[in-house]
Amino acid sequence: MAVACCLSLPLGALGQDAAMGGQTETTSGTQPSVVQRVEIVARQGSTELRRAASVAKQIYGREELDRYGDTNTLDFLRRLPGVNVDTGGPRMRGLGAGYTQILINGDPAPQGFNLDQLSPSQIERIEVIKAATADQSAQAIAGTINVILKETSRRSLSTLRVGMASGVDRPLGNLNYSLSESAGPFNLSLPVSLFEWDRQVRNIIDRKMAGLDGLSAVSQQLGTSRSDGWGYNLAPRLNYKISDEQTLSLATFFQKGYWNYRTDYVNRAVAGVPVFDDDTVQGGYWENRRG
Repeated sequence: MAVACCLSLPLGALGQDAAMGGQTETTSGTQPSVVQRVEIVARQGSTELRRAASVAKQIYGREELDRYGDTNTLDFLRRLPGVNVDTGGPRMRGLGAGYTQILINGDPAPQGFNLDQLSPSQIERIEVIKAATADQSAQAIAGTINVILKETSRRSLSTLRVGMASGVDRPLGNLNYSLSESAGPFNLSLPVSLFEWDRQVRNIIDRKMAGLDGLSAVSQQLGTSRSDGWGYNLAPRLNYKISDEQTLSLATFFQKGYWNYRTDYVNRAVAGVPVFDDDTVQGGYWENRRG
């Protein structure tokens, strides 16, 4: 039995090898399986984009744009180092606002475009170049601010944000809605932003002039200026995927707003018979489009 037991082990092993050999022979005769295509899609972060840039630039993505909950783009730019914001727009390197170039998706912003009427929720990232480059116009002597709007999403998504801000005598509201839809080779993105504003400025001006009697006169003027209005932004984008390497994109940007401006004066004669200014009331609208 001892011999039988010893013999049973190699026989079992031989039988197993034979079975494996037969199985291997059978498997080799089958058709090879089809290799499935695997596509990996990744989005570069701010650090990767900064490293790949041909010129030194600061890139601020969605994480920075959402950090403080700013309702307009100028409020966000005020937080950036090396960027100063005044009534004329953003300034860099100590030069006036006219020497800083504003781009939308790499193209010059339309005439009359205001960054304070653009919601950060419509922006994918902001690129700040603090030096003049050879590929930019003379308007970019102080630098360039390039605003990249959001692209279409690969999945259906809708978001709604409602915010409140303090006004002169009442709260101000803003609404941001973003819709992304995908159907076959088509991808649609439709961000919409509604906003309103209300500002008031007071100043005291001492004026010297020729009075009503032709003699020298001096007056003190207290002016109260108030500007208010509302507007909306649209930035639709449609992508059509022709192939894995080619995509056709159609994008536009539209902005429209209505404004009112009123200045009330309180005049006081200091010397002589001065000429006083009358109160002024103005109103109108503006619109910008690109695409």
